[in-house]
Amino acid sequence: MRRLLMVILMLGLAGSAMAANLSVRPEIKPEGLPYEGGEPRQGGETIANATVIGALPYTDSGTTTGYVSDYVPTCVSSSTAPDVVYVFTPGADITVDVSLCGSTYDTVLEIYMDAAGNSIGCNDDFCGLQSEIDNVALLGGHNYYFIVDGYSSGNGAYTINVIPSAPTGACCFGSGACEIDNEANCSAAGGTYYGDGSVCEPNPCPPPPPIECPQGAYIEGEPQCQDDYVDSYNGGCNSTPNVFQDLYAQADDCATMCGLICTYYYSGLSYRDTDWYRWHAVGGTVTETALCNFDPFLAIVYGTNCNSLGYTYVFGLAFTPASISYAFAANQEGWTIMLTQVFGTGVPAGEYTLDVCGITGPPTPEGACCLSTGACFIFTEANCALAGGIYQGDDTVCTPQTCIPVPTVETSWGAVKNLYNN
Repeated sequence: MRRLLMVILMLGLAGSAMAANLSVRPEIKPEGLPYEGGEPRQGGETIANATVIGALPYTDSGTTTGYVSDYVPTCVSSSTAPDVVYVFTPGADITVDVSLCGSTYDTVLEIYMDAAGNSIGCNDDFCGLQSEIDNVALLGGHNYYFIVDGYSSGNGAYTINVIPSAPTGACCFGSGACEIDNEANCSAAGGTYYGDGSVCEPNPCPPPPPIECPQGAYIEGEPQCQDDYVDSYNGGCNSTPNVFQDLYAQADDCATMCGLICTYYYSGLSYRDTDWYRWHAVGGTVTETALCNFDPFLAIVYGTNCNSLGYTYVFGLAFTPASISYAFAANQEGWTIMLTQVFGTGVPAGEYTLDVCGITGPPTPEGACCLSTGACFIFTEANCALAGGIYQGDDTVCTPQTCIPVPTVETSWGAVKNLYNN
C-alpha cells in the first residue's frame, strides 16, 4: 500500500469581535497602531514598544486584529499574520513556561533574546491550534521578547500566560526513552516521573519488555516489506485491489493478532506499511487494544467505504497499550487499521499484538448435502442432518453433481449397493 487514504477535517476558528473598553485594553487605531494613551493592556506593536511584564506569574489578554505583521516566525514556512510583543527582563536566572492556550485562533509563539531575530524558541501547535513553549531557561539581566503571532494570516483574541516552570526531573517511557520534564507533563504524556532534579544521563529508565505473541493468537503472516515494496497482502484501501484480512473471535468475542509493520521507500518517496483487518460486531462496543515496539496509529473504521471513510483513531506510545472503542450494531462490518506514525526507514521492523473485542466468530462451514432423491444443496452440517441428507464435507460443492438417488425398492440391487456405499 502506498498511502493512507483519510479524510482530514479542517476546522477554522474565527476570533469574536471585542468591544472597546479602555479600562481593559486599548483602542486600535485605523492605521494598525496601538492606542498611545495610558497603560496598554495587551502586547505592543514591536519590540521597541513591547508591553513590559513586571513580575511572574503574569496573565494578559488582547487581540492581534488590527496590528501589522512585523515578524515572521521561524517555525512556519511563511506568515503574514499580525503580531504583538511582550518583554520580560528577569532579575536572576529562571525557567519559565509561556503559553497561548485558550486563544481563539491558530497562534504561533516565538521568543527572542535581546534582539529581533535571535530566536531561542518557536512553537506553532501545542494545545490544539494554540502555542506553548515550556521550560525556557532565561538568564538574569537579559531582555526576552515574547512574540504573539499567527499561522498564515490568522489573527484574533489571545490569552498569554508566563509562569515559573515547575521543578523538572527524569521522565521515563515504556520504550526506555528518558526526557527531562515536570511531573505534570510527564504524567500527561504517559511517563513515569523519577523525582525533582533527577537526570537522564546515565539513563535511569528500565529497558522495554519484548513484544511477546500470546499462545493461540493469529499470525498476520505478511512478508517483511523492503524498499519498493508493493503490498498486496492486507493493504485495505491502500492496495489495488482493496485487500483485507478477516479477523474472527477466538474466545469471549475477542481475537488476538500478532503482526509486523514497517516503513520503506518507493521510487525515492517515504511510505509506511498499513495493515487492515475486517470483522463483524456482535452488537455493542468494539474495543481495540494494541501493544507495539513503535509509536502506533490505531483506528476503528465504522464507515467502510474506501471513497468516504468514517473512523476514529488514537496515537499511541511504544511499549504502552493504546486503546480505542466504538459502538456498532449487530453484525455491522468494521475495519481495524494498524500503522506507525512515521514514514521512511524510521521503523525497519515493528512488532505488535492487537486485541479486538466485541466481534463475531468464524462463520459455520458449509458443504454439499445429498438428499435421498439425489438433490444436492449447500448446507451446514447441522442443517443437512435436519433435512435428512448426507453431508459431503466442508467446502464441497454440488457441481459437478455429486449426489446419487437412493433406490426406493429395498430389494433392488441399487438398494443393496447403497447399504455398502454409505
